[in-house]
Amino acid sequence: LERCLKNCDLVITGEGRMDGQTVYGKTVSGVARLAKKRGIPVIAICGCIGAGAERMLSRGVTAYFSASEGPLNEATFSRRAPALLTNCAERVARGLATTGITTENTESRRRRGNRVPSTRSSGSEFRWRSTPA
Repeated sequence: LERCLKNCDLVITGEGRMDGQTVYGKTVSGVARLAKKRGIPVIAICGCIGAGAERMLSRGVTAYFSASEGPLNEATFSRRAPALLTNCAERVARGLATTGITTENTESRRRRGNRVPSTRSSGSEFRWRSTPA
């Protein structure tokens, strides 16, 4: 992961539930710690957000978002998870697009001749698309 962060302008990571226990070693915590050392902003997309999640803001997470759209039981959330996560990721991407954070930095790298890493999610290509919930 440290090697991959060398060419990153932004990290997007995720967790099923981000809460007060996240600081004690969940994936988001480790990713945020490494990115913070390099001054790279981190966005966390989570299935749900629990009490104490705000503690991650001082540990390297720049912003966090819940994929859940209102109260859902576990079975319903599990069934709808792909669409909910895709919709949340699209909302995050649209927010980033208004700031120019990804486009400007990527284009700057291309102009300088630097490699622009592809966006990956769990080893598979990540495509932004709208999916009905």
